[in-house]
Amino acid sequence: MADLETALAEALPELRRLQFKTWYWLLGLALGGFTLIWLLTDEFTRVHPLIFLMVPVFILFAIGCAFWLKERKERLLLPAIASAFGFSHQKNDENFFTGLPSQMLPRRGLRYRTDDSFTGEIAGQKVRFAEVLRAAKKPGEDQPKGEVPDFKGLVFEIALRGEVKPLMLADKHQTAPRITSEPVLDTGTAPLRDSFSYMRAEYGLWATSDERQSSRRDLLQGLVQLGPEVFENRAFLYSAAIRAGKLSVALSYRQDLFRLGGLFASKSSLMRDIRQSTAELTMVIRFATGALKLGQGLAGPAR
Repeated sequence: MADLETALAEALPELRRLQFKTWYWLLGLALGGFTLIWLLTDEFTRVHPLIFLMVPVFILFAIGCAFWLKERKERLLLPAIASAFGFSHQKNDENFFTGLPSQMLPRRGLRYRTDDSFTGEIAGQKVRFAEVLRAAKKPGEDQPKGEVPDFKGLVFEIALRGEVKPLMLADKHQTAPRITSEPVLDTGTAPLRDSFSYMRAEYGLWATSDERQSSRRDLLQGLVQLGPEVFENRAFLYSAAIRAGKLSVALSYRQDLFRLGGLFASKSSLMRDIRQSTAELTMVIRFATGALKLGQGLAGPAR
């Protein structure tokens, strides 16, 4: 982790400069607003009506500054943290969903975006994953019937060695027809080949062929159990698919990952956030490593 420590040491002065710059903006707005109100007030002791406008403006400006500072910190530090694990980092990757199986997430009329995405290799196989934010409706497009599915979590794409037949895994609750809407996830024409109940949820495996039943059951059970095991019961399988030699996995995960500091973060609290983000990235890579092993099991001798 020597490279990470060097990168952090180089980035900290810039981070402190950005933080002081943000404070100066807020102080300038507060002093400017107070001066304007004072000039417009005949009696200093009388409250000018303009103050009722300045207070919400100041609060909204402070919130905007906090979000801006958070993103700047993440753009400076997360690449260094990712590099320590042999990965690259990108903020708001608009092309992340290109090539992912369309059945993994509800897509029609919906727009997803990533917060942080990472690309690298594990055991010589290309891996990319991203923290995916909740879907929003696309303006001007046909909307799904009923409520918009509320997915937030992690999405992985992992290259596999060898030929693996296409299949899909999903929480059956998401594939069941609704009274007022279509199923959230579409399994296509493939029949249900296997099921597995875990932690009050039932998961299914859909495939066009009936080959390698034992290996596919290992994949189903392994992926379902891997999320809660790695993320301490905070992440659960939403869906997974194998297409074109790649295993794609969506994990439902509500926690905001890779957060770095706030508006008034001290150096010690920033270092604590960096350690937390490093630990979170370690868990995510651990999950990807486990998923790769499970997916690769389908390319081995048939069982």
